[in-house]
Amino acid sequence: NTYIMGGVHDANGDANSFGQLDRGEFFTAIELGATPNYGRPGAGLYHVTLWHSDKREKAKAPSGRGIAFTLEQELGPDGNIVPFVRYSYADGGATAIRQTFAVGLGLEEPFGYSSDLIGIGFSWGEPTDTTLNDQYVLEAFYRFYLTPLTHITPDIQVIFDPAKNPTEDVLTVGSLRLRTLF
Repeated sequence: NTYIMGGVHDANGDANSFGQLDRGEFFTAIELGATPNYGRPGAGLYHVTLWHSDKREKAKAPSGRGIAFTLEQELGPDGNIVPFVRYSYADGGATAIRQTFAVGLGLEEPFGYSSDLIGIGFSWGEPTDTTLNDQYVLEAFYRFYLTPLTHITPDIQVIFDPAKNPTEDVLTVGSLRLRTLF
């Protein structure tokens, strides 16, 4: 019921190129977690993630480090109500947001469909740049399966006082994700 995992990634990696590992600029992370099952109310997922990003010379990005805590627990008679809480903190300027706090609720098998998930979440973010306003995000999504191995997730986010766009009061972002396992 416990795990540890980690990763080392190219801090300059992008979808269009490969082979920048020789710069020696890495993003590293380690996660420690527990997945207890209490019978009723159900299974939980609790983890802490520590990360570090090296200074990136060409991108002129400073180094940084951070920590994140996530708590998720199945509740309800069927264990299909899943609230979550997440807090993260970053130091060093490698990210645009210094700290975040998020809460949300997922409902598994809504409308009686196995493996479907509907959720809503709210988050607060404090920008690294102290001259910017705090950012708030409200998000809702619905993941449904087309086949046993393919699902679609429409999502909408409403961002209040967006930190990276201080001239806007509210931005709305929609997305549609398709995932197929094979």
